[in-house]
Amino acid sequence: MRFITGRRKDLTGVRDPGSLTALGAGAGVASLEGLSAMTALRELHLEGGLDRDLGLLRDLPELRRVSLLKLRGRADLSALASLTALEALWATLVEPDHVTQFAALDFAAWPRLERLLVDQEVAPAPTLPAGVFRSSSRWIEVALDGFLVSDEDLAGLLGSASRLQSLDFTPQSEHQEARARELGRRRGVVVLTTSDAMPQLDKIVPAGAPGQFAVPMDLRKRFGVDNNAQASEVLQAWLKRHHPSLCDRYQVDPESSAVWVYADAKADLERLIDVLGRD
Repeated sequence: MRFITGRRKDLTGVRDPGSLTALGAGAGVASLEGLSAMTALRELHLEGGLDRDLGLLRDLPELRRVSLLKLRGRADLSALASLTALEALWATLVEPDHVTQFAALDFAAWPRLERLLVDQEVAPAPTLPAGVFRSSSRWIEVALDGFLVSDEDLAGLLGSASRLQSLDFTPQSEHQEARARELGRRRGVVVLTTSDAMPQLDKIVPAGAPGQFAVPMDLRKRFGVDNNAQASEVLQAWLKRHHPSLCDRYQVDPESSAVWVYADAKADLERLIDVLGRD
């Protein structure tokens, strides 16, 4: 993975663009111009930035894994439908128009999709189109926080997606939530809803050692990775790069369901939660 950090006009000067298979670009990259030359790209992570030209994704047929985190301004999410080889998509949507665009996408455009993790808190929860899960046979993990799904589609997903391991969604009613949990129990699928969302500050708890505190955080979507072991590595690298003064204050212990972060002062964990929420 090559990360492009700091201020940069565009991606036209990236070394050996045709041989790159994984790229990450932060908010400091003003334009995605030059992305089309990276025809071997299989993995792309974009975080922040204004008016991203996602139409350039149409020139990248080999893309397998994409994360779009907190993009601002204009962005054409319909370009995602052209990624027929897509296996994993992570997105944190912070513009109401992006939420509307995502809700209009046809998930059947991604026949190889295995992981779909998207969340939004900036617009009223839209209802996804009927039949949205009709091509879900390969799905392993689904999280659609801030989107509504019909009872029929939810039952169809839990009944037919033989590889599904976890489902996180926003229920329309208590009845729908209870029904999904029951279907999940029968199929061995972990079902989570917004009522299970992990609190932040009030989840800081005393740790085993005297005077020490801990907080569990699921950072997979935040960092666009598959599991919390990878998320813990990215967290530590992210702290070193962006908040070096905080690095030595934490111990990190990844588990399957969360990254546990330990500190000697509760205030240090509160600060970590704050910077993760702001950056």
